[in-house]
Amino acid sequence: MKKLLNILGVLTICSSSAMMLVSCENTPKQKDDNQTENDNKKLDEYNFFDKSLYQPKDEQNKFLNNFHVDAPDKKGMLNDMQGAFFDGTYWHLYFLYNKDAEYNSNGEQIGKNGTEWYHVQTKDFNTYEYKSLAVKKWNDWGDAAGGTLYLDVDGDFNPDKIKNGRVAISTAYGGEKGQNIMAYYSSPGNENGVGNDFGYNFELLNNGKPILENGKAEGTYPDFRDPHFFKKDNKFIMYVSELDRFGVYVSDNPLGEYKKTGEYLAKHAMVECANLFELKVNGDQKNKKYVMIYGGNGNNTNENPELVDNLGTGTYYAVGHLDSNFVFVEDQPAKRLDFGADFYAAKFFNDYKNGDLNDHLIGTGWMSSWDYNRVVPNTGYWGNMSLAREIRLTQNQNGEYGFEQKFLGQDSWKKTKSGNNSDLISNKLAGGSYKLDLNFKNVTDSDKYILSFSDKKYKTKIEIDLKKNKITSLRSSNYDTLKQNNGFIQERSYNTNFDLTKDFKISLNVDTTTIEVIMPDGSAISLLKFIDGNSFEQLKLLSTNNNFTFDYYQK
Repeated sequence: MKKLLNILGVLTICSSSAMMLVSCENTPKQKDDNQTENDNKKLDEYNFFDKSLYQPKDEQNKFLNNFHVDAPDKKGMLNDMQGAFFDGTYWHLYFLYNKDAEYNSNGEQIGKNGTEWYHVQTKDFNTYEYKSLAVKKWNDWGDAAGGTLYLDVDGDFNPDKIKNGRVAISTAYGGEKGQNIMAYYSSPGNENGVGNDFGYNFELLNNGKPILENGKAEGTYPDFRDPHFFKKDNKFIMYVSELDRFGVYVSDNPLGEYKKTGEYLAKHAMVECANLFELKVNGDQKNKKYVMIYGGNGNNTNENPELVDNLGTGTYYAVGHLDSNFVFVEDQPAKRLDFGADFYAAKFFNDYKNGDLNDHLIGTGWMSSWDYNRVVPNTGYWGNMSLAREIRLTQNQNGEYGFEQKFLGQDSWKKTKSGNNSDLISNKLAGGSYKLDLNFKNVTDSDKYILSFSDKKYKTKIEIDLKKNKITSLRSSNYDTLKQNNGFIQERSYNTNFDLTKDFKISLNVDTTTIEVIMPDGSAISLLKFIDGNSFEQLKLLSTNNNFTFDYYQK
């Protein structure tokens, strides 16, 4: 998935939200957090970090993350995720990358266009090895853009039926030819594994021709991209993004002869980056549902204003079943998977290491948004990959489906400090890149909790209001390209239902440019931040409840 310039254009800078005042010298201002709107009680304030331990960043590396994948070689742009496979030792992950991208302060391309698939590998989703470009641009039909990494477990793409080759089903952006679907192959070697490429180099299949063309006249540029590819009942199936819907294409031949059997009209168009999997409900092998996960924009009305959630671009999911034509049918309408601004173009995949392919999914997302990705503060590179997360399908007593989510890759982290609220006075925490778990006791339905992250260039606030059953995130920035960008500074709120009989835990995962949080209701929020690099970065908790413990992990 990458937006066409004739659709997106250069980013539009809009007027600032009325509730936000921005100062060029000091921490961006937001409304006073110390007074609750609920009951006029003052919020107790807790400061987590010791200013004396703060270490400024050098200018060239001030946006370099410590435990996230950034753009390779510190240049170009990283964006959409493409999936992964497990080889018995390593997970191999792929994302879109344009090593030649470069943008000026107006978001205009002054480098070169064209994406490729870049390959990283990891054993634990904690430490990654940057490998190389695996699916390369250019060919007669364009570059190598969004799609699906498919593990050919039956050998359908191999002339000798040798199993477990890797297939990249990819969009080619081909100028006048528009967007068409290509296939590339990474060989598993012979029957003894000799010559196994392990996903490092993908070669064009089908004599270099598309396995599915958009079917429109040249120069008309239809939306026809980001194929999700899978096999079911000996049929090969693709879900292709077509502006406000996903076209469903089915064939007996993986390399062509696809026929359109229907469409899934998705909420929150424009929609992209489909994922479709069958999962157990509450771990029950006898009760399974299909989940459709995709990228959309909750600000768009699409002639259905009642569907607007004012959450901006992000990742959604719907729960349902497939009809006889392999078309997804909703049993529960789309809901937000991550309530932040910066978990988009996500790709999920089966956990082949675990072995139970219907138990859960693993996925990563692009941490940015087309609203501002080209104009964010940078040192010559743009974009990073989210933490990997595991999701399980659940159903509550009211019959409502949801996801249980947790971040992966932190089991090896050593706990640096732990204690209760009073221990924060004597504990000296450094901040920067860290994980922080907050566990609250004696929670009441009138409590309020505010997490405030800030330095002289940015402020991010996440607020939990139990009386209103609402969670809100809000950002502000002193960087010129962001401080009036509506996509960046938009307030995002959503309703929830807190179960006060369960543990009330907030899990923060913070890196140089990222904040990723699992909230007490199980929801997730992912947000970018752009630091000053030379001013103390603070984390404050403001709370009506001072009965909490913390576990802190310094990275």
